[in-house]
Order: sequence, then C-alpha cells, then structure tokens
Amino acid sequence: MLVTHYYYLKQPNTDKYECEKQEVYNVNKGRYGYHRITIAMRNKGYVINHKSQ
Repeated sequence: MLVTHYYYLKQPNTDKYECEKQEVYNVNKGRYGYHRITIAMRNKGYVINHKSQ
C-alpha cells in the first residue's frame, strides 16, 4: 500500500485543459466557477470527465 501511495505523490499533477479553462474564466470576467466552466467546456466539445457523458 505504501508503494502506490508514494508512486502517486511523485506523479505530476497536470491539467491538459488548463489554458482553455483559464480562457473561459477570463472571458466571463471571473464570474464562472468550476461547474459553469465545466459546462462551457462541454458545450465547446471538450470531454472533461469521461465518466459523465
């Protein structure tokens, strides 16, 4: 169990849609939260979470 815990700690925490999310946030002058940004990204055709399609 400890091996997998430290394995995940070493993995980089990257978001491949960071630029697009930041653009949606800035276009809406910082008024959008996580849920509204996710909906806007989904409307643009991005698959943010493969589990909730």
